[in-house]
Amino acid sequence: MIRPHRQTALLKSSYTIPDPSDYFSRIESLLRRSLGVSESAKAQVDVKPAPSVASGPPEAAAPPPQDEPSFFDLNAEAEETKGGNWADWKDIKDKIQTAGEAVGKVLPDLSDDAGHEEVLHEEL
Repeated sequence: MIRPHRQTALLKSSYTIPDPSDYFSRIESLLRRSLGVSESAKAQVDVKPAPSVASGPPEAAAPPPQDEPSFFDLNAEAEETKGGNWADWKDIKDKIQTAGEAVGKVLPDLSDDAGHEEVLHEEL
């Protein structure tokens, strides 16, 4: 009973075992006993055939519906509306910087040790 556990530990630790065939027969025997299956019982195998598949070249894909704009249509639309619906990155950068400054005013500055008492840990 100890031998399969030891060999399993060896395999999990990336070591090799002397006789893998013997190991797997022992594991199978343990599993059969724990499940109450006779060690000499044969497995029932019912293999169903796979469904038939079409052979030959694949069918051509249907063209995309005309309701949806293609990538090229979106690119052309962007060129037409340049500056209209598109965000100005300078404005966004300014808004982010302003928001960051507002957050900095609310939160304490923890970047230095000013106002913080140094704690010594004697156990270290």
